Amino acid sequence: MGSEGAKYIGEMLKTNTTIAEFGLMANGFGVEGARYISDALKVNSSVTVLGMINNGFGVEGTRMMSEAIKNNTTLTWINLSYNDIGDEGTILLMKNSAALRYLDLESNHIGVEGAKVIAESLKNNTVMERLFLASNNIGDEGSLKISEVLMTNTTLTELDLTGY
Repeated sequence: MGSEGAKYIGEMLKTNTTIAEFGLMANGFGVEGARYISDALKVNSSVTVLGMINNGFGVEGTRMMSEAIKNNTTLTWINLSYNDIGDEGTILLMKNSAALRYLDLESNHIGVEGAKVIAESLKNNTVMERLFLASNNIGDEGSLKISEVLMTNTTLTELDLTGY
């Protein structure tokens, strides 16, 4: 499915009230497709789980997804792995991640700056239970920042920092 397929899916999600879990993995719909899906998530109140692995939308698509989850308290589980969001996308996403209980950002070229923002957001986050950051480049400094926060965070129960 390309961006046109994402457009059809987005239109459906704007009115559908029964789909709770939705997967859009490896469709390569890029930024344009991310726009359609994020627009739908701004009004959808049924999707709680969303997998958007490997769609190539990068920082710009992540900006749109961040805006979509800003006021969407229904969506609590999101997987954006393999989308090349980097530190910039991570910073945008974490600004609006307060309602997320599960976040998977595996293989997204996240470095030290992204890890610092993740750590900072975990300081006051009282809902996130599972965080997956495998195969990124957070380094020793990023690991330190996350570790320091987890000394006092009592919500996170699963953390993946696997290096591959």
